[in-house]
Amino acid sequence: MRGSSRALTAMLVGATMVGVSGCALTTSAAGSCALREIRLDDHAVRPGAEVRVGGEIHLSVDWMTTDCDDTGATRRAARHITVTITPTATRHVFRLGTVDAATGQRFTVAGRFVVPDGVPAGAATLAVTSAGSDFASASTPVTVGAR
Repeated sequence: MRGSSRALTAMLVGATMVGVSGCALTTSAAGSCALREIRLDDHAVRPGAEVRVGGEIHLSVDWMTTDCDDTGATRRAARHITVTITPTATRHVFRLGTVDAATGQRFTVAGRFVVPDGVPAGAATLAVTSAGSDFASASTPVTVGAR
């Protein structure tokens, strides 16, 4: 019985090694296909961060690619990107602007956008999304403050 127990343990360890051999430990968002993080004014957005109606926000998101590949294949920059804010109360999508494509080594989408009049104060979702079949997105909850 002892021999079969050892054989079973060896088989399980071997299967586990085969199962994870294609994965590598990484510390970068590019290598790990981590969730994309929206940054405002070079700071990570904390949930509920305030944006003001009529105020300009400087937004950036890294790793906006058309795919998620941990194997080192060539990535393509996301294109036709829209920045929106959607109040929770109305679910009406307000388009803040567009960006043609992510750029640079970190596939960054960046720009300055004005929160338009008509966006009601309160909880909302700020989103950065690409169009088409090569969908890439990032979103975060924010609080819209009155002008």
